Parts: sequence; C-alpha cells; structure tokens
Amino acid sequence: MLSSLSIIISHILLLHLARKALKNSPKVSESVKDVLLCGICAFELGCVALEQGVLMEQYGLAIWAVSLILVVIWQVAGWDGVSPSPTGHILEGSTLGFLRVGSMLVGSLLSYRHMTTIW
Repeated sequence: MLSSLSIIISHILLLHLARKALKNSPKVSESVKDVLLCGICAFELGCVALEQGVLMEQYGLAIWAVSLILVVIWQVAGWDGVSPSPTGHILEGSTLGFLRVGSMLVGSLLSYRHMTTIW
C-alpha cells in the first residue's frame, strides 16, 4: 500500500509544481497555457485513478474510498478551477475548446502509457 500511496502523492506533487510553473511562465500565451493545463490535469487524473484502481484491487473498498475522497478534495482545492470534464469545452464550440479537449485526450492516453511503465 505504501508504494501505491507514494506513486499517487508523488504524481500529485510533481504535476502540481508543473502546473504552477506553467501558470507563472511569462513566455507562454494564455490560450496555450489553458490548453496545456487541461492536458496536465487529465494526465494527473489518469495516473491517480489508475493507481487508485490498484489500491481497490489489493486493499479493498474502504482504503479506496478514503483515497478517493482525499483525491477529490485535492482536485477541488488544488486545480484552481480547471475541470477534468471535456463537456464544457465541447459545448463552448470554439477552436480553443476543441484544442482543450484534444489536449485532455492526449493527456489521458499518455497517463495510461506512463503508468504501465511504472507498474
């Protein structure tokens, strides 16, 4: 269980630092930042959700439920309004919205590939 928790916490912390560095970067335009932040958040969500599946499979529903509650609290508090749902971006109907959705798709697919290398 300790290895799964360390994987979850390390991904959350490292990706939080990446989001923070991206937000504070003056060299990147706001629209590009927005697209990249959506991809990073989708990547984080994918990595953490896949590792939570390992927690549930090996340690049971109670451990998984506690980790799920803590991760959701983190997403609300730490993501600064970025949503992991593509629905709002699709309904927006703009080019930027569809770029965000594409970035989220790429981030989530990369998270699966990344986690398979860790496992």
